[in-house]
Amino acid sequence: MKIYISYCFSVLFVFFLIFSAFSQTADELSAARNKKLGLRYELKGDKYSAIEQYSAFLKKKPENRYYLNKVAHLYLETRNYLLAEIYFEKALKLSPHPKPELMFSYARVLKMNGKYEEARKVFTSYRKKVRPGGRNEVFRKQAKIEIEGCDLILNNLLNDTTRLTEIRILDTTVNKLHTDFAPFPIDEKSFIYSSVRTDRTVYFSSVSESFSEYSSFYKAIAENGNWKGGMKLSDSFNLIKKNVGNAYICPHGNRIYFTVCESDENHQIICSIWYSEKNGNNWIAPVKLPKTINKPGTNNTQPAAGFEPRQNREVLYFVSNRKGGKGGLDIWYSILDTKTNEYTEPKNCGSKINTPMNEATPFIDLNTNKFYFSSDGLAGIGGYDVFSTVGALRKWEEPKNAGIPINSSADDLWYRTFPHNPDKGFIVSNRGRGTSMAGITCCDDIYEFTVKQSIFLKISGRVISFENLNKELYIEEFIDKPFKKLPSEGKLLDSATVSLFVVSGNEEILVKPFITNAEGMYLFRLEPGYSYKLTASKNGYFSSNYSLSTKNINHSDSFFHDFVLRKIPVKPLIVKNIYYLFDKYTLTDSAKAVIDSTIYQLMIENPEITVEISSHTDSKGSDSYNMTLSQKRAQSVVNYLIKKGISPDRLMARGYGESQPVAPNEFEDGSDNPEGRAKNRRTEFKVTGIKQDYQSFMYED
Repeated sequence: MKIYISYCFSVLFVFFLIFSAFSQTADELSAARNKKLGLRYELKGDKYSAIEQYSAFLKKKPENRYYLNKVAHLYLETRNYLLAEIYFEKALKLSPHPKPELMFSYARVLKMNGKYEEARKVFTSYRKKVRPGGRNEVFRKQAKIEIEGCDLILNNLLNDTTRLTEIRILDTTVNKLHTDFAPFPIDEKSFIYSSVRTDRTVYFSSVSESFSEYSSFYKAIAENGNWKGGMKLSDSFNLIKKNVGNAYICPHGNRIYFTVCESDENHQIICSIWYSEKNGNNWIAPVKLPKTINKPGTNNTQPAAGFEPRQNREVLYFVSNRKGGKGGLDIWYSILDTKTNEYTEPKNCGSKINTPMNEATPFIDLNTNKFYFSSDGLAGIGGYDVFSTVGALRKWEEPKNAGIPINSSADDLWYRTFPHNPDKGFIVSNRGRGTSMAGITCCDDIYEFTVKQSIFLKISGRVISFENLNKELYIEEFIDKPFKKLPSEGKLLDSATVSLFVVSGNEEILVKPFITNAEGMYLFRLEPGYSYKLTASKNGYFSSNYSLSTKNINHSDSFFHDFVLRKIPVKPLIVKNIYYLFDKYTLTDSAKAVIDSTIYQLMIENPEITVEISSHTDSKGSDSYNMTLSQKRAQSVVNYLIKKGISPDRLMARGYGESQPVAPNEFEDGSDNPEGRAKNRRTEFKVTGIKQDYQSFMYED
């Protein structure tokens, strides 16, 4: 059961400002008539008219706890937090044993009104009142998260002194009295957005009327440092008698996604995702995405497009209330097969992002490869807060709160940055402008933000090849370790891949790959506060890794690191010092230590390779006996590696017995050659291939 879902339609799609007009005022009607009309308007979806009728009823019956609670929740749903607080407080004072649901909602309203100490006390009381493990356990846990959010403010944990961010509301050519939302920057001189574009109040004269105003797409352009809006887009996007919004242009620029919302026969808003493709300089007529995305009976909205970093497949992220999620509104993803133009069955983005509450307005910043979204279920300071993370699909770093002033005690949504400047962009918020017709926090406005002081971090370097031409190749020479001096015979490697990972606990989350240029160069922009790992790789070479941390860095800086990739030889690599007891195949402790520092380390550093582990004997004993013994010895190494976590399908054991000597077992005169026999009793490591599905299985869980 949901105790609290923010019913702002701007989060699902768009918020409508609606009032009622009557020839007879609500105060002049009987209490029974007020209740009846209030219910009719509430079922119709006209929450403002319902509030008007129920409030008139309460003037006649001021101590009716049921309708005090109902009006409080309607004010909360219409985002009038000040009046919601007043009515919740009245309902609580008249309730000798208030229901936990009432306490939870009251605490949240206090928090959204910026009363953090009071909110913390009520949330704490709520947790004491609710029995652990009961039907309200989800909200008992949520109350703990809400307390953590209060503490962020009370302990000044969201004031980032390394980034000075200015935020300002755009003028009335962009923001009207109704909701203005979903800005999407085209470039630094223009953006598109959605708006219910009217300065007049929308009225219902009876409960049978439909909405008379619809949201449409508009464009704003920069003029002398200010944004001027109100330029309506073409009719191909602004569909007749439909609400449109949430435009999102794909990174390649040839497809635009957006949302279309309509009221069904039950007066419920149903949203679906549409798209249009570019033909030359023109956009073709938009079409609705298939049922794979727009599942019947569900709302699907707020598309965001990007590429997953492993195989560069196009990914559509979107918000939906379909079954199988973590709570109310969740963020889902589907991969587009560009060959068939079909979308895979959507999957939930997982519990790092989605909570039992609501998530909304996803966005991928292509400058930093950070993923932004808003949530009212993570530790925040108001309703919806903006959070950022890195990752893709279902694998994410722990989200970070975007802090003040991006976030406020109200709802903060639609975080967007410019295509080539992550320090400028827009957010949408109902933090209050003082000119609204239904409370200062009722409606969303578009704000511009500019980061005046930011930390710029980067790492760059070269990828260099090194081919070991020694006659005998030992595995120790191919373990990834820095060269004290770069090899003079090394060559710059173009088309090598340098991958940037964020390290989170035991997880490595891919941020972005970089393909080196003709000079073997790579370059990444880094963010403060992360542990990073870089891996350089290329087919035919062993990988190389480098780690660094940007935690506790409070100034701009540049890092440099050159990778040297050792070429994988065709010949097997000899593993020295793996000894067995006479006539035995069980690994000794000393042999295990050698495996740990050589074979195992190389397998971990190169998770894409498949290998053959071979064992060889000298010529003492029969051929068949030596073949069997060597096979068992090779298998013992493979079994040990499997126990340490190496996948069995990357390993093959092969015993060669005495068939492949590397030195004579006897001298020419027939006498024994102990040194030669010692060389023949050996273990070898040979790369046999690259795991073809490595990229996909490493990224999706």
